[in-house]
Amino acid sequence: MSRGTCTITELSALLRLPETVVQQLAEQRCIPAERIDGDWSFQRADIERWLDQGRRRLMDDMQRRGALRRASADS
Repeated sequence: MSRGTCTITELSALLRLPETVVQQLAEQRCIPAERIDGDWSFQRADIERWLDQGRRRLMDDMQRRGALRRASADS
């Protein structure tokens, strides 16, 4: 793996998703990716930002639903 990039195989292992799913996400432009010489390439910084944005959306959604308050109160 290059320092700043990963292959579809490396990213699928990192995300714990089948390679075919990661490929579909890339083809549908749901995940930051680029094709280089016919192969998908993923910039680590872009993937980390993408994951962080997803986490923030999830937390915002949970707060809107009140799920975070209920989970904290149950602890």
